[in-house]
Amino acid sequence: MVLPTTLPKLVSLEFNYCSRCRELLPLQNFTSLKELVIYDCSGLTDLFGDILHSCTSLQRLSVSCCKNLIPFPIDLQQTPSLLELELYRCPKLKTSMTPKGFGFLTSLNCLVIGPFSDDNDHENSSIYNEFDWSGLISSSYSSSTLRELKLYGLPHMDSLPFLLQYLTTLISLSLHDFGGIEALPDWLGNFTALEYLDLSDFKKLRHLPSDDAMRRLTKLKHLRVFCSPLLKERCTPQSSGPDSQWSKVSHIQYLDISSG
Repeated sequence: MVLPTTLPKLVSLEFNYCSRCRELLPLQNFTSLKELVIYDCSGLTDLFGDILHSCTSLQRLSVSCCKNLIPFPIDLQQTPSLLELELYRCPKLKTSMTPKGFGFLTSLNCLVIGPFSDDNDHENSSIYNEFDWSGLISSSYSSSTLRELKLYGLPHMDSLPFLLQYLTTLISLSLHDFGGIEALPDWLGNFTALEYLDLSDFKKLRHLPSDDAMRRLTKLKHLRVFCSPLLKERCTPQSSGPDSQWSKVSHIQYLDISSG
């Protein structure tokens, strides 16, 4: 798709339902652009690394539901003002070709990602192995601005990404479609700033973190469990026995547990 060569005053740009658009050329001289949204562009296969070269004012970048997109290897050093990044439901996007340079995003407060594709195994946590966790963790520790993370998995993934455990400054954490996980790890108890936890499509999930880990989540006010039938059975006042999870959640102020 060919755009005008210079739009220095443009603030927001959206591409929606562009089935014939196969690639976007670099946005040169879009120096005032604050928001870029690319949604459901089924023909889009490539986003070049220098597409945002001049977009230093960009605050929100959203790329989603582009089912044939494979590479998006941008250097986030080009977008130091980014507050919100959404990159999700692009099933062919290679993890090795996702954005790098999260360490430069010192103002990032919301991240929505996944799932990604992997050459070796599409069904487990390896799809996140080449994601720039180290940069994200570095930025989180140095600026403490990252507050919200939404992470999408795959139906057969049986574990959460290992390095996720170091993003302990999060206030809101949403985890979707990790269908192979049977028990959540105790390191979630280290997320002591967490106020909102959303779990959906955990088809095999039976156990929350241990009682001790859940007690450490002293700021947790909202727990939403959706389409996780086995956990739902164990999170009711009527549940009993060693598998009951009710004692771990009964104190939470806003509890929403439904089967979908």
